[in-house]
Amino acid sequence: MPETGGGERDLEFAVLIPILDHRGEEAVLLTERNARLPQYAGQVSFPGGARDPGDASLRQTVLRETLEEIGVPTQNISIFAELEWYRPRLGHRVKPFAGRLIGSFQVSANPREVARLIYLPVAVVKSDPFQVRGQFQDGEGKTHMVYTFLFEGAEIWGLTARILRRFFVEGVIGENQNAPGLRWPRSSDTPPGARSRGPGSRPQPPP
Repeated sequence: MPETGGGERDLEFAVLIPILDHRGEEAVLLTERNARLPQYAGQVSFPGGARDPGDASLRQTVLRETLEEIGVPTQNISIFAELEWYRPRLGHRVKPFAGRLIGSFQVSANPREVARLIYLPVAVVKSDPFQVRGQFQDGEGKTHMVYTFLFEGAEIWGLTARILRRFFVEGVIGENQNAPGLRWPRSSDTPPGARSRGPGSRPQPPP
């Protein structure tokens, strides 16, 4: 998600940092947005979007948007951390949540919004591949670095890169964790009511 442009002030957005086991290693599931979308076309971002009037909370927003964009049901998302607010240059506010994708499910990208799925290994992010692309001032006049890096032919930059670096490199877990003593959930954790094929179960890859 880039951090340039104008408008959209005072809107609230929620995004999910979705962590899962992919081909034997931990990965973050990102989306490359459809090139025909009116905003952020072709950009790499987290699943998420604007809060609807009917959303009781931003947690509900992020669960709804994740289902709409990549087809992962609410019962297969274990949110374990809520990060601080971010305010891009556009002026709106973005609330990231970190969640483990658990149990048995089918990842299915919505073609109207998502051009492709990107499984970014957590090890790659923790190696600190970020380079400084520039600076910007947010809606509150604070100056921030604009980070960028390339992965599988895609540029990951702007707010997406800033959140990734903040969470995985700087180690800022966030606020309002579900319980004291944060436990990093594993994909073998099964939510109530969800079926699992056992400890070795994995998300089904997209067709």
